[in-house]
Amino acid sequence: MALDDLITWMERFVSGEAVSPADANRLEELLLESASELPGREDLADDLAQYGRGDYLHDFEYMKPRVAHHLAVLRARLLS
Repeated sequence: MALDDLITWMERFVSGEAVSPADANRLEELLLESASELPGREDLADDLAQYGRGDYLHDFEYMKPRVAHHLAVLRARLLS
């Protein structure tokens, strides 16, 4: 269930539906508890922890492709 939640939150973030700092915090929590095998998850979680503390739009433009990449990696892993 937690992995399904992680994928849903990643999709919502990438689509722009859930991009507030609170949403990023929830995504960070799910990432740390659900995707222990995902390469680079700690770096992504660290970036999400900093999300919204600077220029909000710049932060989103930086994080969107990173989250999209990790979502693609996670989906590929699930399909294999």
